[in-house]
Amino acid sequence: MKKSSKLLIIFGLSIVLIYFMSKYNKAIKSDIIANKYETVAKVYDIKNKNKKRWLFYKYKFKNKVYKSKVINKEFGSNQFLNRYYRVDVNSKNPERDIIYLDREVIDSLEIARSGL
Repeated sequence: MKKSSKLLIIFGLSIVLIYFMSKYNKAIKSDIIANKYETVAKVYDIKNKNKKRWLFYKYKFKNKVYKSKVINKEFGSNQFLNRYYRVDVNSKNPERDIIYLDREVIDSLEIARSGL
């Protein structure tokens, strides 16, 4: 097989893989929104790994604390650390969530009600 044919096959498989990953991520997001439970999450750590900046956060659902992480693409400072943000949790699968870093929660009563 020629080198150009192998590259074409690899390129085609890469496109197919990206397509299916995108569909899978959209399905997860749709499932979270369909079974949404809105609460508050606290960013408790920020780490740089593999040239990416990760935000680690936790939230409480049905008296259990869940931890999650997200890549922080837009901001380069520690401005999120020890702050609270809105998070949508999948009520059927609480390990799945969407955090909204543009929706900071500053109401101390709301934070207390969330259990954090």
